[in-house]
Amino acid sequence: QFDLILIRDLLIHLKNSDIKKIINNLKKIDFKYLAINSNPVKKNEDVNVGQHRKVNLLIEPFYLKEPMVSINDGEDDKFIYVYEKNNLI
Repeated sequence: QFDLILIRDLLIHLKNSDIKKIINNLKKIDFKYLAINSNPVKKNEDVNVGQHRKVNLLIEPFYLKEPMVSINDGEDDKFIYVYEKNNLI
């Protein structure tokens, strides 16, 4: 059981299929809040593990709901989204 899970600057290095696995596994964990970073790009390009690109968790193929809180992460296009577990997807 966790109060908060923080995932920051990880997903940008993973394939979309691996990100989907992480999101699905989060559903199985007992937590209250998730803080995870996202970028407002228009398309989620796929990469090989270890490469880098920006990820938008609100669009295809992830489709997370709008976060309860969005915090600028020091760059114009980088945000930390905060979710309650029951309002993640």
